Amino acid sequence: MVTYLLATQENEDSNEVKYENYESYIDDMSEKGHLIWGAGVGSEFYAKGRGYKLSYSELSYLDILRMYGIPVGLYLIYLFFAPYFGLWKYQNRSIFLKRFCLGYVLFLILSGTNPLLLGSIGLTALSMFMVIVNKAGDMGEGEEDGLIVDHCLLR
Repeated sequence: MVTYLLATQENEDSNEVKYENYESYIDDMSEKGHLIWGAGVGSEFYAKGRGYKLSYSELSYLDILRMYGIPVGLYLIYLFFAPYFGLWKYQNRSIFLKRFCLGYVLFLILSGTNPLLLGSIGLTALSMFMVIVNKAGDMGEGEEDGLIVDHCLLR
């Protein structure tokens, strides 16, 4: 809730830049078939908030949709959320899994307003979450102490 309140403050400078960049995304995706096919990885667009051309900004999910288009972009966004749906059925087995699920979802929300998702941080978080999902399937019903991933106990 605090993250949402901070991200939607209108008098903050960085949020004003994001709002203006949002308008630039809409303008860019509405031309030349970018909505369906995307503009391509590394393509630039004029960002009103910054006043010059950028290849990406702090709005990660809109970057994905702008670069890859709606069909492929939604699929890529789904790939980041898919491990969470896979872990949903196991989260009642351990308090660790509940906390880890909450942390991962909060990371995905936070990375939507920061350029974290499509870099090494985002892919590391995704990889670690996928490992936890795979190990949670192997965990028995009574095992509440934690998960062992490569001889390390995660609590």
